[in-house]
Amino acid sequence: MVVNRIRKNFRGGKPAQTRLEAFIRARGLYQLDVARATGIPRQRLRRWCIDEDSPMLANVRKLLHGLRELTGDRQIKANDLFPLDDE
Repeated sequence: MVVNRIRKNFRGGKPAQTRLEAFIRARGLYQLDVARATGIPRQRLRRWCIDEDSPMLANVRKLLHGLRELTGDRQIKANDLFPLDDE
């Protein structure tokens, strides 16, 4: 039996996994690692990962800088983490 791995959220039926959560999981990182690398509290990252809150621009910059350092990937863009180009 195949089980759908993407949980559905009850608000609108869209996938519960955000771009940020997918990015973190795809690279095998933990939210605590990201929190330490960025200086952003883990609880705040959690709220962004489950789409309970949206970051301010200053926090997006911190997140980008920290993730680029943590992963060594200088090509990470804000749109990789948050849906900036969606209508």
